[in-house]
Amino acid sequence: MCLINSIVPGLLAGNSLLLKPSPQTPSPAIRLAAAFEAAGLPKNVLQVLHLESADTLRLAADGRVAFVAFTGSVAGGKGIDRAAAEGAGFKGVGLELGGKDPAYVRGDVDVAWAADNLVDGAMFNSGQRCGLFLRGSRPGARV
Repeated sequence: MCLINSIVPGLLAGNSLLLKPSPQTPSPAIRLAAAFEAAGLPKNVLQVLHLESADTLRLAADGRVAFVAFTGSVAGGKGIDRAAAEGAGFKGVGLELGGKDPAYVRGDVDVAWAADNLVDGAMFNSGQRCGLFLRGSRPGARV
């Protein structure tokens, strides 16, 4: 999951996390949070939030949020970036946008292998792996 790339470093650094998954695929985020809690992560250190776009932008602008990591569309990323920049405080923002990376296939490659891996790569980071990750600056802090 792409989320792991932001969640694990955030937790290891001692931060509380707010995870806003894609509304089309909320289940992976819920299950991930449950797995962390079952493994002993204190309650409310990783919280899953289901928000509408306007509420998500308000949260990204909130001064209690120290860092925002977003994976999704270019339009969504622009909105998040703008909200974070114009909101209270000064925060870091990491954006992974678009998901339409080109691939070059050399002439000497096994075509069946390349096709299989290109399709896997294109689907691996689809909607169920994307979401908004907001990191607070105090462990257990609720926003």
